Amino acid sequence: MALTNKLTKTMNELFSIDEQIKSLNSKTKYLKKDREIIENQLMDLIKKNNLEDKKFLFNDRKIFLNKYSTLPPLNIKMLEQILNNNLDKSKTNMILKDIEKYRNENKKEIIKVKRKLDKKSLKKKTMY
Repeated sequence: MALTNKLTKTMNELFSIDEQIKSLNSKTKYLKKDREIIENQLMDLIKKNNLEDKKFLFNDRKIFLNKYSTLPPLNIKMLEQILNNNLDKSKTNMILKDIEKYRNENKKEIIKVKRKLDKKSLKKKTMY
């Protein structure tokens, strides 16, 4: 029975922390949404007044617009398209098969604890 009690206690701790994280994430989600709205208002105001190249010092913090770019994801579909543009289809297929083989041979197994609400056991209150 000691194992059952220890498992129950540990699972209760885990679920308690999960609930705390869920609550904080919910609050964070709303704050980020509010921040995004305010940032958009600020960007519009700066752009309308042609101040894109300016830096603003406010309460010992700098605020400025920053432009950057992101690269598209590197995936099999994109590789296939580029290889087909530069090689014949048979070589492209051979390279893609080699990539897939390498990935399958070098995959890592990861074990994680997963949590999911079990709707069937909501009626039952037993753990073990």
